[in-house]
Amino acid sequence: LQLKNLDISEEKYREIKHPVSMEAVTTALQNLENIRAQRFIIREMIMLVISGCDIQDEEIRHIYQIADTIGVSGEKVGDFFIWAAKGIEWNIEGIQLIEEDL
Repeated sequence: LQLKNLDISEEKYREIKHPVSMEAVTTALQNLENIRAQRFIIREMIMLVISGCDIQDEEIRHIYQIADTIGVSGEKVGDFFIWAAKGIEWNIEGIQLIEEDL
């Protein structure tokens, strides 16, 4: 998905992506009227958390809280976490294919 398809400006996306607090994220997402844009940003947040070496329970809890506040179901958030984990597994398998038999 591209930002232009989500009816969100690049400036607004950057503002939401680099907030100062959980409340700021929640408020910024609540101000978006496009559910696809809200879900896109939740997904991006999950990818950032998953890509880090040290996933904190607090980060996961915050994402669920933000999503709940803006009306994105916990089930949908869970689906995004599963999707992100599969992506990491896929990447690891790709690295193993390159490295095996050397």
